[in-house]
Amino acid sequence: MHRLAIFALWAGLFCLAPLVPRASADSAGISATRAGTLSIEAMTSPEVAAAIRAGRRTIILPTGGIEQNGPHLALGKHNAIVALTAQAIAAELGDALVAPVIAVTPQGDVARREGHTAFAGTITIPPAVFEAVLRAHVESFAAHGFTTILIIGDSGPAQAPQARLAEAMDRELAPRGVRVLALGDYYAENGGEEHLVRRGHTREVSGRHAGLRDTAELLAAGPALVRLDLFTGATPGVDGDPPRATSALGEELLQLKVAAAVHEARRRLAEPRHSAAGRSSGMLGWLASLFPG
Repeated sequence: MHRLAIFALWAGLFCLAPLVPRASADSAGISATRAGTLSIEAMTSPEVAAAIRAGRRTIILPTGGIEQNGPHLALGKHNAIVALTAQAIAAELGDALVAPVIAVTPQGDVARREGHTAFAGTITIPPAVFEAVLRAHVESFAAHGFTTILIIGDSGPAQAPQARLAEAMDRELAPRGVRVLALGDYYAENGGEEHLVRRGHTREVSGRHAGLRDTAELLAAGPALVRLDLFTGATPGVDGDPPRATSALGEELLQLKVAAAVHEARRRLAEPRHSAAGRSSGMLGWLASLFPG
């Protein structure tokens, strides 16, 4: 899988060599993909226009979050992870560029100090505001010639509003031949939990938030954002066993997220529009409640 990921990355970059900076291949797999490889924010406007004319009409819109992750993981955990996986997904698809990460997402009601908002540093916005921000991004992309807009989110509370917005805009932009899909499998159906069980880790060890799973992924995506020496045991806001995490395990988990997103994108884009609607916002909301990280 690692060799295939690297091959797809370099194959995709070769046709855009004059347009985008190359990735650093100093390690294997997902971690070899560096921010900026296919990012429109690292390109000039004429370079983006040229890439669209050359056939890169898919854009990936990643969303992350600023939320507490215990004493050992930085607040920007989701942003670091999704910035990296979005690059790898774009490379696998072969015709995609990557939008800047939407770094602030719904995290609960700050007035009631619910969920992550009870902890210092967490930033939240209402779901309706989040959907409006997504809509503005999608409208911008469609206006400039992107015909496929794929939304991926690394945080649970973002899943339902992303699904609602994508379904609505997929209908609205259908007359213009534009597809808008929220790839929920990236978050909810990537097989990561089952993979950890096969590796001998219980669900309790893996944890729902800031545990082994989250820590492993961040060790692979942004090791400078991990401070395992500060984790001293059971801590409010942490569920699971972070010290068991390794970057190698995180690499495997990130590969699963990328594979799930690529598979869903290809499957749904091959289906007729009317049958390719995403999961209901109710189901995604329920899944988000199970996996708050």
